[in-house]
Amino acid sequence: MRIWFPTMGFLRKVAGAFVELEDQPGKGSSGSGGGGLDLATLDAETAALLAGLEDSGSAADAGGEASSPAATPPPPRAAGASANSPASSSASDSGGAAGAGALRGMDADAVFAQAGIADSPNSAQRVLKIIAGLKMFPPEQQLTMLRAIDDADPSWSEDAVLEDARRRQLALREHLQAVADEVAAQVAGIRQQIASTQAESQSIIADIDERIATLQKQREEALVATTHSVDELQQHIRQAETESVAAQQRVSGEVDALGNLIVFFGSSKADPSSGPGSA
Repeated sequence: MRIWFPTMGFLRKVAGAFVELEDQPGKGSSGSGGGGLDLATLDAETAALLAGLEDSGSAADAGGEASSPAATPPPPRAAGASANSPASSSASDSGGAAGAGALRGMDADAVFAQAGIADSPNSAQRVLKIIAGLKMFPPEQQLTMLRAIDDADPSWSEDAVLEDARRRQLALREHLQAVADEVAAQVAGIRQQIASTQAESQSIIADIDERIATLQKQREEALVATTHSVDELQQHIRQAETESVAAQQRVSGEVDALGNLIVFFGSSKADPSSGPGSA
């Protein structure tokens, strides 16, 4: 069974194709080795490479020896764990999308635009997309392909990409710090409003308590005054009853005397012999 291994020329072709398709549609490559690559040829060579890698577990090691004698790549594995992968970039973006503030509503692209970082051939975002397209290759071969792009395309360089990545990372970190400052200021303002609301509520409650105490005192005073007034009125009743008895006692003797007088004269008229001069 014949196993096909990638050569540096093939890696240059693949790298050149990614540069041409990603950022320069319809234009030829400015470097050597990738300008005349046909997509059908690229697909066929890529399929042959994948078939070779599937047929033998040692194909990656042999391919590394063919492309770089000093490099011994490990067996093929997923490249999604790369620190520069789009997943890592989106994790940073999620901090800027949370919340309702102006800063918290910004995504990474808005942050880059605000910082004046424009897209260019040296854009780190562009390289992240290329790495995502090379995820079927081991990280060591991805690096080899990217460096082949650097050699094939003079419009960008690895150092410039790293500088762009640092600028974007710094812009995102400053944005996240601004978001944290905005949230801290908002929280401080809300806490101040809470303290003000609590102080105002305590003042209102204290005023109500004072009014309640005043009303309670007035209630007690009203009860005392009512009791005193009732006692005085009841004393008047007792005094009136006493005076009524005294009045009856003073008049009743006269009533009896007058009654006796009436009876006396009345009996005399009834018996004439008992009157004066009857003897």
